[in-house]
Amino acid sequence: RTYLVGYDQLRGAKRVFALDGISTPRLGARRFQRPADFDLEAFAASSISGIMHAERTTRVTIRFSSVVARAAEADQVVRERAIEERADGSVDITYDVADPAELARWSLKWGEEAEVLRPPDVRAAVRDMVRAIARRYRARRGTR
Repeated sequence: RTYLVGYDQLRGAKRVFALDGISTPRLGARRFQRPADFDLEAFAASSISGIMHAERTTRVTIRFSSVVARAAEADQVVRERAIEERADGSVDITYDVADPAELARWSLKWGEEAEVLRPPDVRAAVRDMVRAIARRYRARRGTR
């Protein structure tokens, strides 16, 4: 997909728009001028996908087992993060993210080798996702 960053007059803020989601583009009377101090890299720095944005970030800490610790360290998904190495070879990585739900979904790619430690609401969100996945697999047992 291709995205653009623009000013949403209805919301009064910069927003990310998917071009294929714009069904009826209209030319307005006013032309948007990119602010001279706008930095696209900084705007997207706290997003895994580059499209999620928030005025304030949320700190999320994930513990990665020793099995995947080095790979998780190398996977710098957002700009701001802190790594704490643990005696058992695991690492705790704290990410500053625009959308905690985006990071929660991303964390599932590590399977049982990753555990969201905090904040509690993000930990609960991952737990609920895992339960929903388990229900889906139980419900489809024996089907192709």
